[in-house]
Amino acid sequence: MKMCLLPFAALFLIFQGCKPDSEYEVTGNVSDGNTGLAVSNAKVYIDFSKLENGAYSNSFSNITETETDELGNYNVEFRAEKVVEYRVRVEGDAFFNVFDTLNRNEWLASESNEHSVLVYRDSKIKFHFYSSQSGITVLFKMMPHSENCGTCCSESNYVFGGIVDTTFTCPVYGNQTIEYELTRISGVQSSQETGQIDVYEDEVNFEYQIN
Repeated sequence: MKMCLLPFAALFLIFQGCKPDSEYEVTGNVSDGNTGLAVSNAKVYIDFSKLENGAYSNSFSNITETETDELGNYNVEFRAEKVVEYRVRVEGDAFFNVFDTLNRNEWLASESNEHSVLVYRDSKIKFHFYSSQSGITVLFKMMPHSENCGTCCSESNYVFGGIVDTTFTCPVYGNQTIEYELTRISGVQSSQETGQIDVYEDEVNFEYQIN
């Protein structure tokens, strides 16, 4: 029997050019959703849920993780089998954490896949409303902002009346300008004013004296 042996170099090239069916590559970019600027040194985690003994598990396990470079780019390679869903978690200093869930068919094995993520600065507005006079009521309303933020004070309404001195903190997406309306009611008379709150720091103060 004759056997044909391929040179070692040829075998090396063949195996290098072929990825297993369960090997994936994902690249992407992480940037600030309000400014468009790249977010460097953000941690990117790739998690997955899978079929176990023929049953779907809704818990996620981590496959791999990495960090974004100075341009906000990342690249990961991993192997996964029996995947039901993927989850991309992004955590960055001074930013809200992001969780993106993807169907298994959105990424294909042995191909280059892409998934970019928008993150938003974790900022807060510290409000202080105070008055030493009775008989005046103030209605304060923030215009829509920080869309899809589950913990933010989005489109909130507040009522203050009489003698009051109250302070509260409102989480919001940073790097934006938030508009508001303020209505003053005294007896049968009312007046309205509008304004803006610039949120470009981790915490900003908004103080209003009712008189």
